[in-house]
Amino acid sequence: MDVIAYTITLEQPLLTTSLVGDPNSTVSYDYIPGSALRGLFASRFREGAEGADDALFQRLFLSRQVRFLNAYPVAPNGTRCLPTPRGLQQEKHDSDEMPVLVNRGIDPTGLPGRWKTVSQSFCALIHRRLHLFKPLRSVAIHVQRDRLKGKAWLQRNPEDDTEARYGTVFRYEALAAGYEFAALILIDPAVTSEDRIALQRLLTPETCWIGRSRSAGYGRARLAVQMEPGTYAEPAGAAASSDGIWSMTLLSPAILRSPEGEDIQQVDDRTLSLYLKCPVTIIPERTFTAVEMVGGFNRHWRLPVPQRRALAMGSVITFQVAEPNQFDPAELEANGIGDRRNEGFGRLTLNWLNESTYPGERSQLAAARSDVQEDISIPAALQPFTRRIANRVGDSRIDAAIITFVQRYVWPQVQPGAGNDRMPTNSQLSHIQTLVRQATFSGDTQSVLRAFLQLRDTARFGFERARLAENKGSLADWLYRLLEQPSNVWVELGKPEGVKIGNVGSTEDDRRTRQVALRLIAAVLAAPGQRRKGPEFSSLERRP
Repeated sequence: MDVIAYTITLEQPLLTTSLVGDPNSTVSYDYIPGSALRGLFASRFREGAEGADDALFQRLFLSRQVRFLNAYPVAPNGTRCLPTPRGLQQEKHDSDEMPVLVNRGIDPTGLPGRWKTVSQSFCALIHRRLHLFKPLRSVAIHVQRDRLKGKAWLQRNPEDDTEARYGTVFRYEALAAGYEFAALILIDPAVTSEDRIALQRLLTPETCWIGRSRSAGYGRARLAVQMEPGTYAEPAGAAASSDGIWSMTLLSPAILRSPEGEDIQQVDDRTLSLYLKCPVTIIPERTFTAVEMVGGFNRHWRLPVPQRRALAMGSVITFQVAEPNQFDPAELEANGIGDRRNEGFGRLTLNWLNESTYPGERSQLAAARSDVQEDISIPAALQPFTRRIANRVGDSRIDAAIITFVQRYVWPQVQPGAGNDRMPTNSQLSHIQTLVRQATFSGDTQSVLRAFLQLRDTARFGFERARLAENKGSLADWLYRLLEQPSNVWVELGKPEGVKIGNVGSTEDDRRTRQVALRLIAAVLAAPGQRRKGPEFSSLERRP
């Protein structure tokens, strides 16, 4: 298969509706469906063609010679993320940013403990560490108003007690603006060079509109071609084992039908054997699937397309081939499986992520918001209010960084068992906590430092004995360094990015730096007491 690779940068929130949510809400997919991209290019083609009767139109959009794959988020290293396999699991109550991931598709027994499916929808294997991603959402409340009254209202008929609604309140949950998605167009070798040139022309102009509610501030995006037509293959896995066992991971939803023509909800040996053109036996304990409803909307007809059941992306099906000579894995990966493959459905890879455990890391997707908003100028009268919004968004990022710091460096030092809790007692911590709370608003780190240096020897010994994880030294030395040099807080928190809305940025001054330092200290001092409230501790106070 030849391929054209291109990226889509969201300049506005994107609303590609999935069939989930409440009646008065619309929830977008975590990705851009290939059906929406196919519709985008088809509408561009129709601007200069006769319509569906055009022979070139039929070859590009109504055949399986050209396939428009889903657009998935771009990882920080520039690679295209892929759906997280449903066989990957993490410990149920593990809130660590770097969890251990067990691959049940390879080892169904795995490690002891209580495990759950990974909630992040996308992953990328970077330097043998599996990074997990989930795009952020933009939630907006909209009001459909009656044109005459200017508001939503309800009229009841007293005769039959029926209700007539004039306007309503509804919610849009869209993909946030600024994210970059990577998409692919697969081209069959039989497609002529003239058809390929015509297809490439559809990638210009750069500005495009995708999804619904375009007049309400949704759907504007920017296209950029990343690679000229060349060869492409899905992520390569390992070769099959000697006993002919293969693991198939769906990289997009797959619509499969039973021999009787019905959409299946659970794949069986008979159906899979027909699709693979050889007898196979599914291994249930190493198979993890889910079912979702898929639909769509035809903008030319202005009608929804029929809803169908599909195996969700990330589903893992492990099977054993009875006759290895009859099975062609290369053909299966190239052609995919099921219906609507020209819209990106049915993509798969074989024997991908073939290790039993992986070190994981919850990561953030890079958003190009500075590029999207650089041309926005906020009026002077609105700048104070805009700065407050930027500060609140920045505070949420700082809070997330503080939680990560506490979970990584403090919680491991508060463990059940005699002699394992080396943090100060709750009474010693509460004295400094009170001083920190009183000084946070003004950012007076010096008053807290003076009070800390005046602690009695017994209380000070508790802080000197306490150690932070990963060789960060004693708690007393860490507090002294941070109170003496509050600017070190940005290094401790991993330098969270500031927030900029148009030409207005969040406040970055010395007082705010001292406030953030005191917020981090308050969280570190509160963490041992909160950790000791767990069921593994018999009392709130742990004394040496």
